[in-house]
Amino acid sequence: MYKIVVIILFIIPSICKSQERDIYLELAGSGGLGSINYEKKIGTFGGQGTFSYSGGFSLTPIDKNNGTVLIFPLLMHTCLGKTHKAEFAIGQSFSITTRGQFFLKTPVFIGYRYHKEDHPFLFRAGYSPLINNITQFSVQHWGGISFGYAF
Repeated sequence: MYKIVVIILFIIPSICKSQERDIYLELAGSGGLGSINYEKKIGTFGGQGTFSYSGGFSLTPIDKNNGTVLIFPLLMHTCLGKTHKAEFAIGQSFSITTRGQFFLKTPVFIGYRYHKEDHPFLFRAGYSPLINNITQFSVQHWGGISFGYAF
C-alpha cells in the first residue's frame, strides 16, 4: 500500500508540468482520521483568487458491529492570496460501512494554505467541522492538516 502512495505523491506528479492540480494527504479533516485527496483548479477571480473542487478517499475501522467505514469527501474550494492563502471549502461527504450503513455529512474547511506558484509542495491547516444535518443537527468540531504536491 505504501508503494502506491509514494507513486501517487511523488513519481506521477514529477512527470507533469502544469501546477493546476494537487494531491495531498490530509490528517483529520473532511475525510475523518485521514484521507488522500485530489484537487483540480477550475477558475480564477480577482487576480489572486481561485476556485477548485476536490474528491478524496478514506477508510477508518469503527468497531466489530459496524466494521470499517469508507468515506468519500467531495468539496468546492475558494482560495484568496498568492502564496499565503485564506481557504474556504464546503461539500458533502458520503460514507458507507462494510456492514451497509450509509451516512451523509457536510464537511467545511476554514483555514490557511501555503503554496508558492513555482514550488510543487503545499501545506494546509484549519478548522474542519463535520456537520450532520440529515437526521438531527449536530456539529463535530474537527481540525485538519494537509501535506501535498501540485502538478
